Amino acid sequence: MKKFSSFLSAGLLLASMTGCTGLGATSLMIASINVMKPTLNVGDMTDIVIDARTAAFRNLTYNVICGRGRVERVAGSDNKYRYYAPLTSRSPNAQGNMQEGDTLTVQVSDGYDSKVQQVAVTLTGSTMVMVQGGDNNTSQPENGRLLVAAVDSSGTSLTSFRALKDAMKNELRGTSPVISPDGRKVAYVYYPGTGSQIMTVDVAGNVVNLTGNATGFNLDPTWSPSSHELAFVSDRGGSYDLYRVNSDQQGNQPIRITNTTVQERHPAWNPHMAKMNYIAVCANTTSLKDLNTQQNVWNIFLVDVSKGTYERQLTGLIPDKGLYAIEPSWKTDGEFLAYTYYGPMYNNSSNSQPFQRIYTQRYTESVGSGMPLNLAETAPSVKESNPVWSTNGNEIAYLHSVDNYQPGGGYGELYRQTYTAGATTPDRPPLMWQQGSNVPVIWRRPTQNELVGCRPVDWK
Repeated sequence: MKKFSSFLSAGLLLASMTGCTGLGATSLMIASINVMKPTLNVGDMTDIVIDARTAAFRNLTYNVICGRGRVERVAGSDNKYRYYAPLTSRSPNAQGNMQEGDTLTVQVSDGYDSKVQQVAVTLTGSTMVMVQGGDNNTSQPENGRLLVAAVDSSGTSLTSFRALKDAMKNELRGTSPVISPDGRKVAYVYYPGTGSQIMTVDVAGNVVNLTGNATGFNLDPTWSPSSHELAFVSDRGGSYDLYRVNSDQQGNQPIRITNTTVQERHPAWNPHMAKMNYIAVCANTTSLKDLNTQQNVWNIFLVDVSKGTYERQLTGLIPDKGLYAIEPSWKTDGEFLAYTYYGPMYNNSSNSQPFQRIYTQRYTESVGSGMPLNLAETAPSVKESNPVWSTNGNEIAYLHSVDNYQPGGGYGELYRQTYTAGATTPDRPPLMWQQGSNVPVIWRRPTQNELVGCRPVDWK
């Protein structure tokens, strides 16, 4: 394997024997595999050119596949392929350990036997997907513009903003985008005019509707650790319950996980393979209301996916002490949760000035043991929401707004903060991504059916 200034070239060997077809004792160089950008950013693309040495070798059958991205033959060409990198540089394997990069596999066959050449591709950076704007001048203002942005190497700003597009290069719109753990796809919610559907788009722009023409509202998609299933909530049964569906092809019938009389929202599938049977879900009950406002109280529970049962309660909000704990997000080790808390200030028994902050806690700890991520921030006018962990688990990104934010809707900007388990104060102030005129407006809109808003951002 030789590395040139602009591309990586690997030779493919095919064994042959005089007078015979197929494998033999002598190996011949039949083609070189030229990867134009062997090191590329997540979400980027590069061309692969197979240069056959002779006319006879050009008549052989070549096939290019990859581990985590997507490869397509360039139309009108027999030897040129396009590789679309996944949206994350690291992906969990079957044991839950993170693996770097991707591998291209080139297969060549003479009709009787075949040979394989593998080429490693180095992936750099991380990706965020987010919702920008909501068009209040259309009949479906719930559908915002879906953006993909790269996090720069220093981790302090977002760069290379681009719209998420389908295979025909049309911009996609929707809400609640989430990146699959393997980085191949983004799931999102789309409002077609009646109800809402769960959609996926892969890195090459191929769009799939996973809920078809189902009536009602299908919301809050969350990926399984294997990236082969999605869980979501739907009101097709009367109240919002938890469902799961195979994400590999269109037309699969969703399977009901829970069947309750309470409302369930914001499921978060545990990302660790050893703990993949658990989903954290927000649930409320009409029998538990805030004494002052008479609003329902939301708490976070752990659901056993295989049984469809509530295994334990994770947060412990009670009437007149807090209105909700919502929007759970798992750290990649599957041990810690971040979530949005709305209620009285920390160590303050009064509910006269409720605040909204990001809390974290280990899921095995006792009910109500969560602690604020940022103890230094105490102003009631500052609202934090929608936490999401970085892939390495060292940082949490979240929405930050002042005064104009209300639970279930409003505007905010992206902040990030280093997370240290057990720390009582942050090691540094939160930093706003992409400061200045290029700040994307992250959008949340309350609707009659979206009880507590949607997820506007994800990070891998």
